[in-house]
Amino acid sequence: MSQRPRQDEQTRLLRIKEIFSQAAEAPAATRAAFVSGRCSGDSELADEVHSLLRLSAEEGLSLDRVSRPVAGLMDDGMPPRHNSGEVLEGRFRIERFLCAGGMGDVYAGVDVENGSSVALKFMQAFPAGQSQALVRFRREVELAKTIDHPNVCRTLSSGGLPDEPFIVMEFLDGETLAHRLEDSGAMTPEGALPVALQICEGLCAAHAAGVLHRDLKPSNIILVGERAILIDFGLAAVIDHSPSLTSAGAVVGTLAYMAPEQLDGGAGTPATDVYALGVIFYEMLSGKKPFAAKSPLRLAAQKARRAVGTTHLRGVPALWEEVIGGCLHGNPAKRFQTPAEVKRALERGAPSIRFVLSRPMILRPLLATTALTMVWLAWTWSNRDYQPHPEAASLFAEAQEAIAQSAPWRGTQLLERAVASDPQFLEARSLLAVAYSEVDRLDKAHEAILETTVAADRRWRIGRGERLSLGAARAVVMRDFSAAATAYRSLAEITRGTEHRSALLALARTSVQRGQPDEAIQTLNALSNAGGVNYAGRILLAGLLARKGQVQGAASAYSAVEAEYAEAGNIEGLCDVLLARSAALPNQLPGKIREDAGKVLELSAKTGSRYHQLMARFRLAGAEQAEGNFERAMGIAGEAARQAEREGMLG
Repeated sequence: MSQRPRQDEQTRLLRIKEIFSQAAEAPAATRAAFVSGRCSGDSELADEVHSLLRLSAEEGLSLDRVSRPVAGLMDDGMPPRHNSGEVLEGRFRIERFLCAGGMGDVYAGVDVENGSSVALKFMQAFPAGQSQALVRFRREVELAKTIDHPNVCRTLSSGGLPDEPFIVMEFLDGETLAHRLEDSGAMTPEGALPVALQICEGLCAAHAAGVLHRDLKPSNIILVGERAILIDFGLAAVIDHSPSLTSAGAVVGTLAYMAPEQLDGGAGTPATDVYALGVIFYEMLSGKKPFAAKSPLRLAAQKARRAVGTTHLRGVPALWEEVIGGCLHGNPAKRFQTPAEVKRALERGAPSIRFVLSRPMILRPLLATTALTMVWLAWTWSNRDYQPHPEAASLFAEAQEAIAQSAPWRGTQLLERAVASDPQFLEARSLLAVAYSEVDRLDKAHEAILETTVAADRRWRIGRGERLSLGAARAVVMRDFSAAATAYRSLAEITRGTEHRSALLALARTSVQRGQPDEAIQTLNALSNAGGVNYAGRILLAGLLARKGQVQGAASAYSAVEAEYAEAGNIEGLCDVLLARSAALPNQLPGKIREDAGKVLELSAKTGSRYHQLMARFRLAGAEQAEGNFERAMGIAGEAARQAEREGMLG
């Protein structure tokens, strides 16, 4: 028979595939007549189709069987060509045989120069006339050396004689992904994700170096701990248009993982490696391949029929469905074009809107969900708190921290600056009114709460946090501590961080003012577990312990806070703890009370806290009275009362 042109060969091959695919689906009784009719008297064509049909019916014919090496033997049962202890080129000592692959045999070895473990890959003895395999093997070395990435096996060097060259590679002490799937079955989406991302990263590095893998499959992926590493670029091809080393119409790689265009003898592109990614991901999540045909042409027919990227996977997240389908599209132009695109899709964490809308029976539930979402967003927006000027927000946060550190005077000054910086900042205004009340500046507290109410009335929308803060402040100033506790409890439920701790501290204080010490202790314990350092809460807890008769524990708590304040240089906090201790602990000697009060007067002169100065004078008056110095006590108390009246404070 005369030699046909290459185009005629490919056309005839496609014709064989078409008739074979149709005949394979026809009933066995009519299959011969069907083939004869489709071949139109071309007996040679009919013989080739019948030959493929017989091949496809053979039992046990499978693709990609996961093989494991038998100790000391190669896959064909023969002993390995190299022995343990053999030293190559005076440097690489063979330790043991590992496995045999399509391109060569692999041994574990040692680089005697530095003692490092290496893997030695030898080219198998090919019959004469297959010099292309040797060329491909040598090119593997040069290509692999250009890839430097933790998810790609490193090629270190090469050597050997021309008839048996070898490559020295990084030794990987792990198992293949194929063995992992065979032993453990399908992976969970959560377990598969880090492996999938690393495979993509390794493939990205190869493509960036100008290298296609073209033989990507689970047996070419090694798992070493948490690390996934690509191996065996022996069938790789340069991405640019360098001459092909395969004959016309031939295909390379493992059929189950090859893209449809490769099965038709088409040139490899990054999208062909992406197709293999889809097959691997499918197998990782399901434990099986997406195509189950045993004959090469039936496999090609299955892939051709499934031209649209679908997965037929059940029970996997929609994101994985979209990614796998995007890899397995029969049309290379409609596939993910690069592994980088696949990686970005996986990292997105959720399917695209386009994919969600394309799924059956999704639009109506989606519209309902969208409507509910819009309602929720509207409600959320209506309850969203005002976003203050950055300077005001910073001052507000600083003030909350100062109050937590028992520095109410400094906190008050910071809040005044925050309100001046942004008069619309209702939460700062509300906290300022509470701060005035805490230091007994009740006139200022009433004035502040009135101004806050007016500012709120001028706003057409007030957030939930703002409403609760304003309600709590009004209740505190009006001494309605039950209402204040309810507002602070709700505020603690919707806030986080500093604002959450501030709400808990305020709730504990209102519980004390309501005469609920056990409730206050419970809240302070929650405050202690909320993180951060809150000395004001610790001082309040010490006072409650003293009230419950646990004097020794209270004294220890006061002493601990005092020492920490002294070390930190928190003068205002130190004044606060000294005053609290003198008021809470029973049976204190008047001399000790006088000593602490004198220290507070000295320290408050530095901070400018008139509240602490007044409280210290009242403590001094109490100490004088305890010692029977009634006239002196009256004088100190009278002067303190007059100062309190001038300052708008209560003694």
